Amino acid sequence: MEVAELTGDSPEWREFLETNETQIFHTPEWGAFVKKAFPGARHVFMAASEGGKISGIFPFTEVKSAVFGNKLISCAFMDYGGPAGDTNQLEGVFEGIKKRYASSFDYLEVHRGLTDFGSSMERLGMTGYVGGKRFVTQLGNAEELWSRISKQKRKAVRKAEEASLKVKPVERQELKELHKLYLASMKEFGSPPYPMRFFESFYDTFVERGLGRIFGTYHEGELVAVLVGFTYKRRIHIIINVSDKRFWDMRPNDILHWEFLKWGCENAYETFDWGRSRTSVASPPNFFKRMWATTEEDFPHYYMLWKAKKIPNVDPEGPRYRLLVKLWKKLPTLLARSAGARLREGLGV
Repeated sequence: MEVAELTGDSPEWREFLETNETQIFHTPEWGAFVKKAFPGARHVFMAASEGGKISGIFPFTEVKSAVFGNKLISCAFMDYGGPAGDTNQLEGVFEGIKKRYASSFDYLEVHRGLTDFGSSMERLGMTGYVGGKRFVTQLGNAEELWSRISKQKRKAVRKAEEASLKVKPVERQELKELHKLYLASMKEFGSPPYPMRFFESFYDTFVERGLGRIFGTYHEGELVAVLVGFTYKRRIHIIINVSDKRFWDMRPNDILHWEFLKWGCENAYETFDWGRSRTSVASPPNFFKRMWATTEEDFPHYYMLWKAKKIPNVDPEGPRYRLLVKLWKKLPTLLARSAGARLREGLGV
């Protein structure tokens, strides 16, 4: 077995993607996206191969920060992570990573995959930590799905339709308008925002190639809500949802989610993944997701500590986190915009 870093697109890589269960972050496109959106981070594809044929890929991101330390995350800026292909060959891959990074990085963090590969991680000496929930809606026939979602949500969608809200794909020339809406929403949430180049890179790398979609809700031509997601291998994975609170009574988020769900049904997608929720089981975001015929699972992360002495604890419900949220909400918009991009990249989230 040979272990080496993949540095360019190739027929062997494409064949591996076609014949194995993979996610968007196993693709060359993801590496190109990270390079443009987060120039201070570096995404690495470590591959095991035999006879020139790739048998396994383990992707991770080098995240370096003078404030937050240096860490490897599989994968940074993404809910999911971990290997694809033959996990029996992970030992050799991880040994190579350890030799290369253990002396200069604090730890390796691996997010769960579509299925939990915890036994493989534990066999390699990694420690598991449950860091939230995963919510998924099974797609199929749109009418049947409509009957499975809660009556409250069906009523909300009808209310949005009566208010003449319209849902359509967001065009590239509307990205500045989208980012303005996004910045306002993130300020309201008390969370550092992604820079404009994140959305430009997402559109150019994924939307233009059919690997992602951006849907928007419009009121009299004004963009009032946005839903961003990957569309890879019969699976929709939502990563961003923001909206203008002035229009919440019209239910722009409800009609937006329904139209994306319906689009998934009509285009033969199988699952609608709402992404990881970091918050508690009783939180408003989780309550919202449970009304859309979802199933939920624990979402563990796995850690291999090197220079770090303990697993990092990022608890959205903790007092320290709540204080940071309050402080961020008070920052001037321009400062939050510029500092937010550096924070997101340094944290790898």
